[in-house]
Amino acid sequence: MNIKAKLVISICTFILSASGYAANTVMADSTKQDVHSQAQDDNKDLKKKKKDDGKKLEKKNEYDELIKKGGTIKKGLFTVRHIEDKWYFEVPDSIIGRYLLAVTRLTAVPQGLGKFSGEEVNENTLYFEKRDDNTLLLRAYVLSQIAGDDTNISKTLKASTTDPIVASFKIIGKNKDKHMNLVEVTNLFLKDNDIVSIPKSNSRTYGVSGLQSDRTFIDTMKVFPINVEIASTRTYSAATSGGVDSSSDVASLRKVFPPASFTGSVTIGLNTSIVLLPSEPMRKRLWDERVGYFTTRITYFDDDQHKTDREQIVARYNLVPKDKKAYAKGKLVEPVKQIVYYIDPATPKKWVPYLIQGIDDWNVAFEAAGFKNAIVAKEWPNDKDMSVD
Repeated sequence: MNIKAKLVISICTFILSASGYAANTVMADSTKQDVHSQAQDDNKDLKKKKKDDGKKLEKKNEYDELIKKGGTIKKGLFTVRHIEDKWYFEVPDSIIGRYLLAVTRLTAVPQGLGKFSGEEVNENTLYFEKRDDNTLLLRAYVLSQIAGDDTNISKTLKASTTDPIVASFKIIGKNKDKHMNLVEVTNLFLKDNDIVSIPKSNSRTYGVSGLQSDRTFIDTMKVFPINVEIASTRTYSAATSGGVDSSSDVASLRKVFPPASFTGSVTIGLNTSIVLLPSEPMRKRLWDERVGYFTTRITYFDDDQHKTDREQIVARYNLVPKDKKAYAKGKLVEPVKQIVYYIDPATPKKWVPYLIQGIDDWNVAFEAAGFKNAIVAKEWPNDKDMSVD
């Protein structure tokens, strides 16, 4: 072999060796990069897990630390906790999505207001909705338009009739054994809103304007199996003109509503009853002009209609016969649950028998509907498990 051939072979051998070295180097670098990338991913996953675990631990600690503070606890529809100066509800999972009736009434009024203790301030149907593991929403159920579930138009209607969110609560923690969500409700009952306070639309009727938070308090919360009673004292700035009187003359206002002119403030007592409604709705009954009922107007939509139909649904008691077979035969039967009216304990004793008799006389009308002993009046019992408010 000549020198030239040897030189060519040597060069080729060198090139092949260099190529192999380069390939090995690239593979080694690639392997290092893969290992480094995997290590980074593992590190990210570990950090994320630690962060998530930290959040869970923080949330658990927040719940545990709060419970350790003690305070008072009352069990019923909700478990109500009063810890230091704050109020909490533990809302069971079974209540989420269920309808609740919230009725607020006056329990104390100033002179000259033109309103009296016991009168209704507002009424709403509410329900809780869980947005995520950290947030519980409270919505108001406002039904005025309906469509059949099997209609196409129902999809459009559903998107056009979203129930308003009236409150949002941070879920502090959860009692996993009892499936309850702990939320703070202090501000719901202390701040001004249309759910548990005087609606803004009625502020002129009451002669008030802004709520004075430094003179507004939650007094008590009483808890029962299907309801919670929240008593509060609320102070408002009094209207300086107009108010309960159509005249803006201050002398006229002073004559009608003394507190407004003398102090500039109005303090009232309110009680909000939150009652769990039955899981099975009542069957609706359409209004008939021949029978006197209070009604709720509903607009009805359908795929085949050329115009909207309006219905009036009557407000009535849910009387269910104990003996359905006898009732079907036209016999008088007692209802499963009587209509009971309690006489206010503040009523003068001499008038109580006449009020009871006046209510009992309505049984004649219910007998025409097939019920006997459907309605009864009773004096208020001395029962700690009942709230007069």
